[in-house]
Amino acid sequence: RALESLTTEMRSLVNEIRVMNLRQQTQIEMTRLASLATRADGLSQDLRTVRDRLTAVRVDEQNLLQLMTRESLLSQSFNIGTLDREKTMEQIRLNHEFRLRQVQAERDQLQRTEQDLLRQIESFKAQQEEVEKRLQQSEDQLRRLGDSREPPAPTPAP
Repeated sequence: RALESLTTEMRSLVNEIRVMNLRQQTQIEMTRLASLATRADGLSQDLRTVRDRLTAVRVDEQNLLQLMTRESLLSQSFNIGTLDREKTMEQIRLNHEFRLRQVQAERDQLQRTEQDLLRQIESFKAQQEEVEKRLQQSEDQLRRLGDSREPPAPTPAP
């Protein structure tokens, strides 16, 4: 009888330790989930900034392409006192082309950065889903252990 009582007490202690370990693991997972969410939010903010700049760069690119049309170059050359309008238009066009190459390089870099940020955000979301699954499993285990911790009904003495 004493051995049976001792065995029951040991099982109870083992279950309590399991519950404590699961709770501690759950707290660690919650911390990890909060950290992932914070990092994903930071990346999302960076992504918004990159997309805003990408929009501005695309507008600049379109404006430069418009400024390089013959009609626009002619109009721009009228604002400059010159002896040779064609040479002036050619110089303006070269300046716009130089600026256009810079804008296109920036656009390409921003697009690469955007894709990289999107991949990172997706990675963090996948990690968050994994952590949430583990949290759910831990909660299920805690429930099962909680159900098994309830003391057995006392047996009447013979």
